[in-house]
Amino acid sequence: MGVFANEQTYTTYRFLETEDIVQYVKNLGFFLESEDVEVIEVSDGKINHVYRLRSNDKTVIFKQAVPYARVVGESMPLPLDD
Repeated sequence: MGVFANEQTYTTYRFLETEDIVQYVKNLGFFLESEDVEVIEVSDGKINHVYRLRSNDKTVIFKQAVPYARVVGESMPLPLDD
């Protein structure tokens, strides 16, 4: 399965920046293309990045895993295939 963001399809892991996340959820139909979406990072864990995406009338929570322990950095890799 590929991820479609910013008019490109990615089939391998790639960290999505906030602009990419907004486009991704818009492509999935959670927000209209014309909607203004505010992104707030609400992460408090050790591994995943968690964002709250909010428009005038709805909210979506987006969770993004990274291939390493977020609190340690890339020196503690985590497998992508499990």
